[in-house]
Amino acid sequence: MRREFPVLRGMTYEDLCYHTLVLAGVLMKEALVAYEQGVWDEIRRPQGEAYHPTFRNAPEEILEAVRQKLRDQTYAHYSD
Repeated sequence: MRREFPVLRGMTYEDLCYHTLVLAGVLMKEALVAYEQGVWDEIRRPQGEAYHPTFRNAPEEILEAVRQKLRDQTYAHYSD
C-alpha cells in the first residue's frame, strides 16, 4: 500500500518522521482489514527486488542535508 502526505513549508525532519509514523499506522490497519476481508491480493503492491526489504535510516550526512533543505525551504516538493 502507498499513500502520500503534504510536506508544508516550515516542517522539520522530525515533523516528517511523525507524519510518516502516523500514516504507517493507518496503512497497517487498512492492510489488516483488507486481509481479514479477503481482498488483500487485490490491493497488494510489489515490495521491490529484495527478498526481505527493510527500512534503514539514511547516513547522518544525508539526514543533515535533508534537515538543511527543510530549514532553508529549498526542498523541491512542497505542497504549499
